[in-house]
Amino acid sequence: MADTNHTHGPARTEGDGRRGDLEGTPSCNTVPSNDNTGNFKPLRFGVDSLYLSYHGHLAEDWNIKLDDLKTKAQSEDEAEQALAQVGIGSHIFEVRDKGVPRFPYVLADNCFFIKLNRKQSKTLPMAHVQISSEYLAAVGLEAAEQDLRVVINTLGIVDGVASVSRADLFLDFVCTCNLAEIEQPDWITRANLMAKYYDCRLDEPFTGWVIGMGGNLHARLYEKVIEIVNKSHKTYPAYTTILRSSLPMTSCWWKLRWWLAHSLIYHVQQLRYTARKVPAKRLRRASLNR
Repeated sequence: MADTNHTHGPARTEGDGRRGDLEGTPSCNTVPSNDNTGNFKPLRFGVDSLYLSYHGHLAEDWNIKLDDLKTKAQSEDEAEQALAQVGIGSHIFEVRDKGVPRFPYVLADNCFFIKLNRKQSKTLPMAHVQISSEYLAAVGLEAAEQDLRVVINTLGIVDGVASVSRADLFLDFVCTCNLAEIEQPDWITRANLMAKYYDCRLDEPFTGWVIGMGGNLHARLYEKVIEIVNKSHKTYPAYTTILRSSLPMTSCWWKLRWWLAHSLIYHVQQLRYTARKVPAKRLRRASLNR
């Protein structure tokens, strides 16, 4: 006969209402570790390139000034072309002789590529800006956006916060695996278009993958050192500091310096085009850049 005096109460809880079994799933031989630190080492990660839009309207005095500087840039006289620049804060921008569709003014330096619209519009932003990867690597995401806001506020009246038009996320890493042996069926992806790249001028010709090219979300995996030497010629102070460091050769530093000096550095970049406005401050909170 069943024990009618026994009742099944709720699971034991702590004072804050959580279950008493707080330790989660215990480690066992059926739950192996996913860590692969012996074969893989991340170097840098975060936002590689950022495109921001600012709504508002260009100040009339700046409209007149930029129009004059653009005319100078179009001159056949090189001495007059050299005058087509303007200082804003700590930046000296080149004023280009040509605009782009819907943005008649283009300002550029090593940190920002700024496209400006002279007319106020409900749909078209006053400014569309690309922040360079070198500047993001040097000062970080938040400092770069604050610096850019000073520049944009100088040029006109800004309505609200910046919205993210595009963000390129990245991870630089080294690993002991031969990534050239990865084949198309090995990837788990919904992408329809994939391409594997080789450079036959190299002793090891494999240089990377492109996945999902042409879609709203795609990724590139490529050998970073080859890209720097043969294409971008960019410099990254973080890597240079490590390689030239005079710190004691502890095992940690030796391993990191050896990885950098003797291993292939791969760069994974994810490009996302956003169809809706995302405040830049929300991106700052979500960024893993360090």
